[in-house]
Amino acid sequence: MNASLSATGTVASEVFALLNETDPVRWTDEVADRARERWARIREGVERASASLGEPSRPALGEALANLATLVREAPSEAEVPAAKSYWMALRARLMP
Repeated sequence: MNASLSATGTVASEVFALLNETDPVRWTDEVADRARERWARIREGVERASASLGEPSRPALGEALANLATLVREAPSEAEVPAAKSYWMALRARLMP
């Protein structure tokens, strides 16, 4: 269970950083590049956390991870993720609780 909590904590930290980094007021091309890299780490982290979580002892954690996994599956592949600010603002809105 500790490994799954660590994995989900890492994913949560990456999502928080992505939300912070993609602030529309501070948007630049460099932000898009960093966001793409961070999104790739989030994808990998969701896969690891989902694999290690099993049956969660905290249902809300399992539900949040499942929702994030759905969002990751619906997103374009890493090579197809656009740099457009509008894409990142829409993703940002979907990631916010």
